[in-house]
Amino acid sequence: MLGYDFCARPPARRSAALVFLAVLSLYAATAGGSLATQDASAVYAQTRSLVERGTADVPPEISGPAWRGVDGRYHLPFGIGQALYNIPFYLAGKLAIRLTGVRIGNSDDTVLKASVLLGNAVAGALCASLVFMFSWRLTGRERHSVAAAVLYAVGSLAWTYSKFGFNAMPTAVMLAGGMYGVWSGVKLERVAPVAWGGAALAFAFLTRHEMLLAGIVCVLWTASAARPQCRRRQVGCLIGVLGLAVLGWVWYNTVRFGGPLETGHHPGLGGVGLLGLTLSPAASVFLYAPLAGVGLIVLMRLWRDGHSYARLAGPVLAVLFMFYALLEDWMGTRSYGPRYLVPLLALVYAPLAIVPALGWRTWATRLVFAVAVLSVVVQVPGVLVNFATVGETDGLPSPNREPFAWRSSPLVRNSAALMTAVPANARDLAGTDRPPGSRPVPGEAAATAGELSGRLAFSLDLWWLYLFHLGRLTAPTALGFAAGLLLSAGLLLWAVLRGRAPALWHTGGA
Repeated sequence: MLGYDFCARPPARRSAALVFLAVLSLYAATAGGSLATQDASAVYAQTRSLVERGTADVPPEISGPAWRGVDGRYHLPFGIGQALYNIPFYLAGKLAIRLTGVRIGNSDDTVLKASVLLGNAVAGALCASLVFMFSWRLTGRERHSVAAAVLYAVGSLAWTYSKFGFNAMPTAVMLAGGMYGVWSGVKLERVAPVAWGGAALAFAFLTRHEMLLAGIVCVLWTASAARPQCRRRQVGCLIGVLGLAVLGWVWYNTVRFGGPLETGHHPGLGGVGLLGLTLSPAASVFLYAPLAGVGLIVLMRLWRDGHSYARLAGPVLAVLFMFYALLEDWMGTRSYGPRYLVPLLALVYAPLAIVPALGWRTWATRLVFAVAVLSVVVQVPGVLVNFATVGETDGLPSPNREPFAWRSSPLVRNSAALMTAVPANARDLAGTDRPPGSRPVPGEAAATAGELSGRLAFSLDLWWLYLFHLGRLTAPTALGFAAGLLLSAGLLLWAVLRGRAPALWHTGGA
């Protein structure tokens, strides 16, 4: 046993807040501002319908990913959770337009989509903060917990998918937040954390339906791990909150498609997902998030020691991984790596904070360091190059058609595109070449309502670079925005590691 099962000391909330702000600054510096795929654009259209018309249907022109419902209108086969999550960011975009009058193109859509996309960066930063909280509860060591959170932020697919307009990161933050609430509530013998943990799990379920499996595991674990004096209230609270979500889901399905279990989505089952999610060049979790392997090793050590975190997280990871492995579309269609597994990574990366306490030999410690560096490096092609646009412009077969061929690997394709795009964009910024200007590319990237990634496929997927190519920012101004955000991220991270947080945060205490 590693000394303690759960750190009951109050968490370092000041440090968690600084981790959130540092990661958000980094993600804002590398944000793209483009939804890029039809599914993401469809969910944006649903958010717009909810705000502007008070209905959850989408316009007929979005019928690509939508299904015609029993009311004759078009509805999305996705959970409504992400559309609801997007609403405050959509409203923030409208407020920004009203206050500044800034527009890009002939409509407000570009600014509003960029604002909605920022919600995924916020979700990613919140996930990093939750990794810190998990790690704190596991170790009670602040710096080790910060290190785990930073490794998650820049060494996992969270960085790439903080730029992605679909539901990976909203689901991730709700799953991690829900499990943190349940775990900490049970260990601290309190009902309130279990209640808000159940609410977060319910929202995750309303975003991606399979997250109900995680909720069921949490109920079973709570029933077995809670103290007798708290068990009935905690289990009842969790079942009650999840039950309300299920009733709402049943009603929503019936209104849209005429049946309580009819979601509009009918996934097929396949037979190669287990190999694909572990070994394929298209979507191996160990290729696109190498540190996940280290996290799983630590998690198995915790399981052997009977640690409560492993007893909760292990079954959740196993159940959801097997569910995705059994799907015919185990890749997640248009993806950079295993998109479906992104919400699970926070649970795998949190135990990394324990590594320094394991007493591994020097060679093993150096190997972990090398794996950490590799984990950061493989994120860079996905962050700087939009994988949806690459799939439309390089002429190679889709990874879905050749999942075990290296030439179709998103990592290989994005890396090749990066080698071309970096020097070309550097010359544009330096003024030695004239930017080619806005021009569309064929395929889905251009079909999604004039997305910037489709109109400016030659650009790196960075919002400030898009604005430079559109002539809205000069090169020094664009680079100044990027440098300022990166400097802010570095200073915030330095502050939390040195324990020299700004006075604003000293009111919270550790």
